[in-house]
Amino acid sequence: DVGSGEFAAYLADVELQTQWNQKRTSAIYGRCFDAEHPFPERFVRSLVERAHLRVAAQGMLDRAGLEGAVATACTTIAAVALFGDRCLVASVGDSPVYLISDQGLDKVTVDHTVQIASLRAGRPLSEVIDDADTALGSALGQLVMEDGDYVPAEVAVDLLTFRVFPGDIVLVCSDGIPDAFGREAERAILAAAEGLVAGEVTDAGRLLAFVRRLVRRADERGGRDNMTAVAVGIGDYGP
Repeated sequence: DVGSGEFAAYLADVELQTQWNQKRTSAIYGRCFDAEHPFPERFVRSLVERAHLRVAAQGMLDRAGLEGAVATACTTIAAVALFGDRCLVASVGDSPVYLISDQGLDKVTVDHTVQIASLRAGRPLSEVIDDADTALGSALGQLVMEDGDYVPAEVAVDLLTFRVFPGDIVLVCSDGIPDAFGREAERAILAAAEGLVAGEVTDAGRLLAFVRRLVRRADERGGRDNMTAVAVGIGDYGP
């Protein structure tokens, strides 16, 4: 049987891919973006918001069918779009995206936990540091009660754009990967990627071996949540 979380993730994935294929134009690839042709952040944000509404719609149906039951699945999303030498990341929830480069490893997303939301809202670090509430503060499919009915909540979509260079790797993970390693997550990712040199990052076999090694080690550490990893190697994108 497919769990409710997996089904929510499936709905979000299908909606995202469907909307991307219906609404994108071929001219978006290889374009030199400027004031007349802006970078497609608004477009990507709208895709994620549509995915949120699709999952929320299923959640409202589930609640209606379960005679008042309050448990319904949400899901996180970490979407990566590459346009030439620019990478656009859209994130909701706590599925992290990392950039591996010759400078080391950087986590480019921020977890949407209640703890982090408190910091963003201006609570002093001294108050938040002892608050271990890592429950999600934002996720696709979240519902709120309005006038006695459940409606889709406002979802916070984080968008980040940065340059990538030949030899870089963009790594997308489910939260089960870093959770398995705890504070050693970044060190474990770099160790799994050890031996990958710039000229090999576009080799599908080498990238597959890297993510399989990472997932296997997370499993060996006793990871209990979904452990999924996708790696994208950046090659020469031309002029």
